[in-house]
Amino acid sequence: ELVKKQLKKHRSGQEQEKLQQLLQRMEQQERAQQERKRQQELRLALKQEQRARAQQGQRPYFLKKSEQRQLVLAEKFKELKRSKKLESFLSRKRRRNAGKDRRHLPLSK
Repeated sequence: ELVKKQLKKHRSGQEQEKLQQLLQRMEQQERAQQERKRQQELRLALKQEQRARAQQGQRPYFLKKSEQRQLVLAEKFKELKRSKKLESFLSRKRRRNAGKDRRHLPLSK
C-alpha cells in the first residue's frame, strides 16, 4: 500500500520504474508464499491421513513424488477454475507448447 502511494506520487521515470519493480517483486513474493503455504497444508493433510490409517491398523501408503506433483497440479487447476482464470492459463500453456514444438521440427525448404 505504501509503495503504491509512493508510485502515484512520483512522476520521474527512473524512480517510478524502481518503485514499479519493487511492487512487482513484493507481489511475486506474496504469491510464492501463498503457494508454499498451500503445498504445506496439502502435505500436512496427507500426513494426518497416514496417521489415521496407522491408528486403524492399516498400513500407511506413502505417495510417490509423481503422485504428489499430480495432486498439487490438480489443486492448482481447481483454484484456477474457481477464479475463472483456467482458460487463459490453458491458452498460454498451449502457445508455449506450440512454440516448443516448432523449435523441434526440422526446417522445411
